[in-house]
Amino acid sequence: MRIALVGATGFIGSKVLTEASRRKHTVTAITRNSDNVPRLPGVTACQADIQSRSQAVSAFKDHDIVVSCFNAGHHPSPGQNVYKDTINGVVNIIKATKAAGVNRLLFVGGAGALYIEPGVQLIDIFPGIGDGEVSGHEWPEDLSSMMPPEFALWDEIMPDETRHEHIQPLVHALMFFEHDRTYDWSFFSPPAGLHPGAPRGSYQVGTNQVPMDGSSYAGLSLDDAALAIVDEVEAKAHNHEHWTAFLSS
Repeated sequence: MRIALVGATGFIGSKVLTEASRRKHTVTAITRNSDNVPRLPGVTACQADIQSRSQAVSAFKDHDIVVSCFNAGHHPSPGQNVYKDTINGVVNIIKATKAAGVNRLLFVGGAGALYIEPGVQLIDIFPGIGDGEVSGHEWPEDLSSMMPPEFALWDEIMPDETRHEHIQPLVHALMFFEHDRTYDWSFFSPPAGLHPGAPRGSYQVGTNQVPMDGSSYAGLSLDDAALAIVDEVEAKAHNHEHWTAFLSS
């Protein structure tokens, strides 16, 4: 399959790139700096700025699916409006997918978009995160205490200066998809306990509800998230659906 992968060097995108290459898909790795794309079988680096719709259209053409692991806010520039850039990027990705003649988009959004109960998303009970008030791995105690043990591994790779201003717009992005039936889309929200660390090579599929492991939020390694994403690329099991994947003990 011919995959246009946005954000191919990010936390999840880099794992998706490796997994798609391993399965012998043809992947165009779209980033703002093509020098950062690893040399892998079937992978072609493409330097493009998703903030430019014309560049996105050009990068997406002649592919079977666009997979977006786009994130504008892990390392924002001084004065950058992460919310605006993220929403603009989401809109460009959707419109460029259609303009390029690609009928499928698999979008990786935020865990905060998952529902706790009807009408209440995870981000609604932790508004400080979505407002960018949290930096690095200084998570609120009432959130971190409910995470799986592997969640602590973020401490080792998350710089203290990292802001989380991307969380809110990646949740709001869901609203661009929910009622659109003009093309095939799938919206993947990682579970709240997404974490780095060793993969298990398996996962369970969830709906748009926050997956739990007992009284704690269920987790999933970055590698296993990539496994679920590439499985969806191949199987198209969640067309026009908001879904997640997780592990339980």
